[in-house]
Amino acid sequence: MKTMYIVRHGESHINVSPTWIDDDSPDLTELGSEQARAIAERVSKLPIEVMITSTMRRTIATGEIIRDKMGNVPTENWKELDERRSPKSLIGRSKQDPIALQLMQKFADSFVQSGQRVEDGNNFEDMSTAARAALTKLEERAEKNILIVGHGFLTKMMVARVLYKDSLTAELFEPFPWGIRTMNTGITILKHDPADKRRPWWLYVWNDHAHLD
Repeated sequence: MKTMYIVRHGESHINVSPTWIDDDSPDLTELGSEQARAIAERVSKLPIEVMITSTMRRTIATGEIIRDKMGNVPTENWKELDERRSPKSLIGRSKQDPIALQLMQKFADSFVQSGQRVEDGNNFEDMSTAARAALTKLEERAEKNILIVGHGFLTKMMVARVLYKDSLTAELFEPFPWGIRTMNTGITILKHDPADKRRPWWLYVWNDHAHLD
């Protein structure tokens, strides 16, 4: 049995900025660093063998704070865990700009309507493929206890693939973006049992954020 502890990154400037900023570089806010320290205290009690983050700065920064608490845990960065990337034409626009809001709505729709894409942003097919690749790589790991520092949307897509497997479509994914919420540094737990031929992946816990109360 293998256990994956998926921690969403701490609050970053991309979460609170009044304008759209690029997806890759935003660092943690002061609150995000506090959240990371709180989750670091919690996961330091777990038998983690390896920590894997995305390649985006906000997960790497969260992982650095966790690693400071846990000690010299081996750490990797996976492109497959990166968050969805929005259209670059949004960068610098106000989040209250009507044109930007219209574009963002079309971008959101591209994850719940098959075959849709907005400019150079990611869409459902991109993120479903990334989630499947991440789950496959995790299946192949020898470690039994893995800490993942990731993102809210990609975690939802991973869970959707666990539940629906290869039958997942954009239309089936429709409840996930807004109907299933995450908190910064909330913990989601997945388990994998290769002996279970019918359903080897299990969702155990969703978005546990007791450490923030």
